[in-house]
Amino acid sequence: MKNLHSFSIWCVVVLFLLVGVIASIWDFQISQFAFNPDSPWGIWIEKYGEIPGLVIAIWALLLINVSLDISFWIWRWLLHILNWLLAELLLEYAIFRGIASWLALEHIEDLLLFAERWGLVVRWSAISTILIAWLLLRAFAPGYCIRQKRFSKIAIWQMALSQLFIQVLKAVWGRVRFRELSQPGAEFSPWYIPQGVVTSDSFPSGHAGLGWMLLPLFLLFTSFGRKVQMFVLSLSICWAITVSSGRVVVGAHYSSDVWFGGLVTVMPFMLFYYIYTQDKMKN
Repeated sequence: MKNLHSFSIWCVVVLFLLVGVIASIWDFQISQFAFNPDSPWGIWIEKYGEIPGLVIAIWALLLINVSLDISFWIWRWLLHILNWLLAELLLEYAIFRGIASWLALEHIEDLLLFAERWGLVVRWSAISTILIAWLLLRAFAPGYCIRQKRFSKIAIWQMALSQLFIQVLKAVWGRVRFRELSQPGAEFSPWYIPQGVVTSDSFPSGHAGLGWMLLPLFLLFTSFGRKVQMFVLSLSICWAITVSSGRVVVGAHYSSDVWFGGLVTVMPFMLFYYIYTQDKMKN
């Protein structure tokens, strides 16, 4: 198992290095060439591209909540509650995001009005779904949850570290999005030069980070053989590239934004994949 996916992983590493070099040199030119704010594909990615990555994280939290094996009951139940809360918040955001996009609610006033009218419905729907899913898994599939602990741990660490890093950088980096430039190149800044705490938050890309959250998905298919796992891994990489490209096309991000958002999501995956694969081989 140690070398099962090493070739694909190193291909991703080389790809990220190449994209990083290209983005550092031709970042603005790439956006100029690719920009198409009316692209149906780019608009669809903007509306729904985050949801699959959120679903992966929610599923991992549910699985780990069934398979917790901490002996001290207080710590075990505290972790149960924390996992339930995180899964509920992620599902609530995914539902809200999906409905708001479907209804084409773009202005902050419309979003606030929707949240005021339907916020409790969305919240209780998310709470009910998480609770029912946990009870069903606990009753009918505890063995499955235990077998997928490696997937759960990797996905949770990947999500927590990458999104924390991305959201903190967004808040302090202050890079203006391509589609928000007042004139071509006016407020453009290289990705490696922070602009301070302002309202702009182009760098790095949260969509791209969530796109790469599908990388651990192949671990759910270990019983299906190597070919199926490689196929799922390839689909996950293609999805991440599609999401990242879509963000550049609509001008929401530069190529360096999606590159860095992907990088800080792939790195935790590789680290914890190695750690938990080594642990599994020892056991």
